[in-house]
Amino acid sequence: MGHRGGVDDPVDPVLIKYPNEPPDVIQLALNGDHSRMGALDVVAVVAHHELAGGAQPLHQMATEESAATGDQNRAHDPMVDVPAGATKGPAVERPAPTRGPEVDTTAHRAAADCRPVADAPKTADQTMWESVLHAGLAGTFLRLPHVPPDAELLKARGARAAIYGIPWDSMAVGRSGASYGPRGIREIASTQFLSYNATWDFDLVDVLAPVDCGDAQVVPGNPERSFEIAQAAISQIVAAGAVPVTLGGDHSVTIPAVRAVAEHVSDAGLVLIDAHLDTAIDVGGETLSNCCPITRAIEAGFAPERTVLIGISGWMNPRSELAYCREHGITVIWLEEIWAAGVAATLERALAITGGTEGGIYLTVDVDSLDAAFAPGTSVPTPGGLTARELLELVRGLARSGLAGLDVVETAPSLEATSATAGIATRVVMDGLAAHAGALGRP
Repeated sequence: MGHRGGVDDPVDPVLIKYPNEPPDVIQLALNGDHSRMGALDVVAVVAHHELAGGAQPLHQMATEESAATGDQNRAHDPMVDVPAGATKGPAVERPAPTRGPEVDTTAHRAAADCRPVADAPKTADQTMWESVLHAGLAGTFLRLPHVPPDAELLKARGARAAIYGIPWDSMAVGRSGASYGPRGIREIASTQFLSYNATWDFDLVDVLAPVDCGDAQVVPGNPERSFEIAQAAISQIVAAGAVPVTLGGDHSVTIPAVRAVAEHVSDAGLVLIDAHLDTAIDVGGETLSNCCPITRAIEAGFAPERTVLIGISGWMNPRSELAYCREHGITVIWLEEIWAAGVAATLERALAITGGTEGGIYLTVDVDSLDAAFAPGTSVPTPGGLTARELLELVRGLARSGLAGLDVVETAPSLEATSATAGIATRVVMDGLAAHAGALGRP
């Protein structure tokens, strides 16, 4: 139970990501020799059916070669647990490998960076960054195995849910900081949560075999390209039959996520839990704003008559956004209605509109739906929002009917002194996946 999988789970064969090493060192490592590699560069190990045209598994080659040469340092343990703060060891000169195929590391780098192979640079400057500086994994969600967002790799792993981060807040109309959300949520998930819930006697790993697909390599200042990259990756997750769980990021990151789901699922309902309507046509001409995710979701193919916005309240909802909801037949359940009728009645109403199809529900949760006492670390904190318990009851009740996708957005760890907001965001993911997987039964 608990932290299983990940670096202690044997996989055969393997693909290892080495983002900062020259090709000759990568080739040695792929054949089992880690002596010339920095420990921090052994970032992740994932399942892979074949490498280089059906070659013999690389770690098996390395083991056989080690036995032949007597070099114990070449025996390859395919799962390497790298302690936090580890540093590069001294370089040790060793003969070039005599076995194993030549491997095109361009494809490996592209997969690990969540980019199409065609977009990988031919001669990459190893000292130059390609995304925001805090993109990428410092540790996985729940310490789960890292698997690049590739449908075949995810199928080989048997993953039925996959975490994917989009460290992006360039579309926020309020305070910035949500681009650190994926990293902040993963830190809390990996240190303060188990995969097992004692109340329900339920383990996510047993049922969903979840993995972490890392972060989108967003392009600073370029939302179109950033969202193309994210959409392609999430589409691979859905194609593998796994539920995509997207960690934001401002609320614009819902746009590539719903577009990817709509490519594969035609009848999913759409539910937003938020203090804001998020149905703007554009903001100053920008159509990919964090005020526009529901509008873009409707354009992607989600039916407005099967769309419900829950918890809307306060003084930050323009007339034009309310008019859009009324014109398109979108159901709005105001926060005051939840206060009056209760969570159970709210769920019954929402599920009557969105549930009952094979496609399930796409659920997008903005942490600013919560009262600022529970979620101060967000772009626009909400005085008088939902309680944490109300939010969790809503998430569980909706997810029980089955999820087409889930995202939690607008967590901005740098905007608070504690980890409270990242903690509730993590809890949304955990409870949502558990309910989806049947921990609470079906409605």
